[in-house]
Amino acid sequence: MLLLHTVRLQVDRDDRWRWTLEASNDFSVRNAYNFLSANPPLALSVHVASLWHKDVPLKVVLFA
Repeated sequence: MLLLHTVRLQVDRDDRWRWTLEASNDFSVRNAYNFLSANPPLALSVHVASLWHKDVPLKVVLFA
């Protein structure tokens, strides 16, 4: 309730996500990738080479 206390609903505006890494607020995979590559989380250091690594069996990848 504390998080939603300051939220004001606006009936005349559509709901949409905001991406604050871009001035246009539009999401792009390139911006997300660049952000994660340049700013790894402090608790978890993400190696760039393993960013797109899938921990699933090859059969699952081929089926998908």
